[in-house]
Amino acid sequence: MEITNRAVSTAEATGVVGRASSDDQLTATWLHGRSPHTQRAYGADIERFRGRAGKPLGQVTVADLQEFADSLATWRRPAVTARFPR
Repeated sequence: MEITNRAVSTAEATGVVGRASSDDQLTATWLHGRSPHTQRAYGADIERFRGRAGKPLGQVTVADLQEFADSLATWRRPAVTARFPR
């Protein structure tokens, strides 16, 4: 998924229109208003997570999140571990 600098409408960003219709829309809403650098970094993180989880975000469990967080320790990248502290 490519994250763009497209502004998400106020209704989308505040949830007034209801639930996100896709994981991509949910991710774009989450990244809305963040710097381009943060969007790239967080966007890459969520894509890694989505690939590892292998299911839609609406079906993700706490165990999936914990497993992903544990896997980050093997990356040994300071910026990643700072975003996902243990």
